[in-house]
Amino acid sequence: MADRTGQQLGKYRLIRLIGQGGFAEVYLGEHIHLGTQAAIKVLATRLATEDIEKFRHEARTIARLIHPHIVRVLDFDVEEGTAFLVMDFAPNGTLRQRHPPGVPLPPLVIVPYVQQVAEALSYAHEQKLVHRDIKPENMLLGANQNVLLSDFGIALIAQTSRSDVPRDIAGTVAYMAPEQIQGHPRPASDQYALAVVVYEWLTGARPFQGSYQEIAVQHAVATPLSMRVRVPTISSAVEEVVLIALAKDPQNRFGTALAFATALREACLSDQPTMLVTPPTPGAYPAAAQPAQPLLTPVVPWAVNTPQPGLPSGAGYAPPGFPGGYPGAQMTPNASMPVGWAGPPQQQGYYLMPTPAPVAPPQAPPPKPGISRRAVLIGGVIGLAAAGAGAWWFTRSSGSPSSTTASSTATAAASATASGAPPLPTTLFTYRGHTGIVWDAVWAPNGQRIASAGFDQTVQVWDALTGDNVLIYHGHSDQVETVAWSLDGRYLASGGKDNTVQVWDASTGALVITYTNHTGHVLGVAWSPDNGRIASASFDGTVQVWSVSSGTPLQVWRGHSGRVQCVAWSPDGKLVASGGYDHTAQVWNPSVGNGLTTYTGHSDVVSSVAWSPDSARVVSGSNDQTAQVWQARGGANLYTYLGHSSLVYSVAWSPNGQRIASGSFDQTAQVWDATTGGHAIFYRGHSSVVESVAWSPDSKRIASASDDTTVQVWQAG
Repeated sequence: MADRTGQQLGKYRLIRLIGQGGFAEVYLGEHIHLGTQAAIKVLATRLATEDIEKFRHEARTIARLIHPHIVRVLDFDVEEGTAFLVMDFAPNGTLRQRHPPGVPLPPLVIVPYVQQVAEALSYAHEQKLVHRDIKPENMLLGANQNVLLSDFGIALIAQTSRSDVPRDIAGTVAYMAPEQIQGHPRPASDQYALAVVVYEWLTGARPFQGSYQEIAVQHAVATPLSMRVRVPTISSAVEEVVLIALAKDPQNRFGTALAFATALREACLSDQPTMLVTPPTPGAYPAAAQPAQPLLTPVVPWAVNTPQPGLPSGAGYAPPGFPGGYPGAQMTPNASMPVGWAGPPQQQGYYLMPTPAPVAPPQAPPPKPGISRRAVLIGGVIGLAAAGAGAWWFTRSSGSPSSTTASSTATAAASATASGAPPLPTTLFTYRGHTGIVWDAVWAPNGQRIASAGFDQTVQVWDALTGDNVLIYHGHSDQVETVAWSLDGRYLASGGKDNTVQVWDASTGALVITYTNHTGHVLGVAWSPDNGRIASASFDGTVQVWSVSSGTPLQVWRGHSGRVQCVAWSPDGKLVASGGYDHTAQVWNPSVGNGLTTYTGHSDVVSSVAWSPDSARVVSGSNDQTAQVWQARGGANLYTYLGHSSLVYSVAWSPNGQRIASGSFDQTAQVWDATTGGHAIFYRGHSSVVESVAWSPDSKRIASASDDTTVQVWQAG
């Protein structure tokens, strides 16, 4: 957009540019007759004739929002196709400017911000409006340092205008709720976005990083890194509140944004001696609407140990805008502060609230099943994001995976608990070398090392007992989702989002060969027992068997009708099992390419398969929350394991054939009897989704990989 400084729009002359985004510019404007100032937001596109009335309709709706914490729209118009809005001017910038990214903030600083934004959202939601673009850039500071929520509905207006100017989608998608990305914004979407802001303020980093596509997928399927890993001083109560508001399912969040703000405040008060709050804007409420009691609890005034720039001290001081003192306030100059308290932020308008009685931290709603980490179609995510301007009223559909109810189903979960509490496995070691989600981990055939693959685009090889790093493989150009060790222990094969499988030396990291015949993400790799072939499963709907020495394709299995999620080679080398998005697991001959068994017992995506050591049975894990054991030849179901409360991402059969391990979205890994499904062991060491489980060669230990960026090695009972 050309600089419009000096031009006139409506009755305002544009004095200077004060802000710029992907779909609009903001100027400081001056009324040509009154000399008053206002912010003029000019959309970055010229409206077609048929869009002008749509713009005016949306602008009228926004202009009706009158609230002390919402920037008011004073006027709007379209001149020669250029749409603009005239809004109150906030002289103190944005919260993004006041608190630059990368610097964690104390909870006592952010609670007043969250409270005021939540009050604004609560009011707007009552008016049947959703903001859609909550982020620090849209939180302004007024003359009295009160927070003013800006750009209410501007995202909607920008889309109404059919702007061809690229929006700042990378910045916006970082705060978008999963349902909003899919085109279904609702009030809970604003709460989710506010929780992302809170996470960023408290830790100095947004919960999800990457490209637009990567962030969109992470919102849908990934669990944020624990806030306490980033900043250990954050209390568990505060983290719990934020994670509830960040729930993937909007119905698992707090009932309202205001309830979220209240819970956050109480969690902060539960382990803090004092609370910073802000007074309401003077004159913000009509006289008839003034509450009988102060809007906030009567407070202790400023208490300053050491004078700081911009901070008041001395007898009789009242917060700005309240020359007679805030109702109920007691002005006590230079009162001593609690030990260790750093003092109020360097701005005016804040004062201290006494600590109330301890409040129990809020409890999370009952957990509901999540979404497969690979179930979101990236192309669909992007396409649906563009539809975000639709109405937020919606009809909820049932998306919960259903449990198998076939007559052959064994209620293994009940069997596991009938004899009392399950045993607690012992954590032996936690590996923390990765900086993102760990998708997969496998043991070396000699049991001395483990290889783990992650979102950070690396495969890391490390000592299974001490965690000492041996090497880090950087050959992939995108996240690595699967890794497998050759049975002679010499090589590793890894596959990922760059659509390649790479074979490399497990000792030196030297690349041996790169297989590039897939046209989609590679999600599973399996070596033949003779180490001469690899089977690789991909989003492209195929499993391809190819020569390790030459990279030549030998067979392409196209039996699945959708994306293939997993693959496993039978220990006797004769058969391959694969599972995918078509809800089936299939057994087929990799030498001649003919099918043997199609197992249809699952009602959702089959995410993992594993063979029994005698090559007679297969266990498959699914998004339907079950793991099922069945005959490789004929597909007869032997039993269904029901111990998990959410999606089952990984299954592994112990080398001695006696037990099976499984990992789940429910953040547990479980071990159970391979013959009956009974006597389950529950491992709860992870703080997020368990993506992968793998047995040590001696069948005594398990390595589990997780979204919490760790691989944990533990004694399996």
